[in-house]
Amino acid sequence: MSVSNGSGYISNRGCMAPDACMRNLPPSLSFIMNDYDIPVYSAPMSTPSYSFNQMFSNEPTYTFPYVLYLLLEDTKNSEWIRWRSDGTGFKFCSWPRLLEALNKKGMNMRLITSIKKNLNDYGFKTLCDGRRRIKTTNGKKWFEYSHKRFSEGDKNGLQTIRRKSGYR
Repeated sequence: MSVSNGSGYISNRGCMAPDACMRNLPPSLSFIMNDYDIPVYSAPMSTPSYSFNQMFSNEPTYTFPYVLYLLLEDTKNSEWIRWRSDGTGFKFCSWPRLLEALNKKGMNMRLITSIKKNLNDYGFKTLCDGRRRIKTTNGKKWFEYSHKRFSEGDKNGLQTIRRKSGYR
């Protein structure tokens, strides 16, 4: 809940002036006046959770599926991560390398289990796990994942992929 200090400024969001706040809002948030002429933030229910710094940063915040899609579309990564031959999923051969690449794209993950949790939370299905990895002629073992809305060349499908709600 936003609280005004009487002069129209919002005290719990770190902004000193409403105009400055409106310029730095993430696209999914809007700035409105409530019944008492106090400026407040309005966010749709599907708004991803933003940290305080992300909320007022000019840097865009991307979802896990979008960052994964960017990694797959980058041909420099094709040695260790790529689309499946039918384009309906992806495969990779190194958890540490995937973790490093996601962190470079701003995902801020420290553990491999964080990647597994994100894959599960966004509804990706395991096609080949650690027990049944596919080995190629060069000896690499591949992990494969698939999602019905995550396919090669379909960037618009990423907008429909939502994180599962919490169980708390």
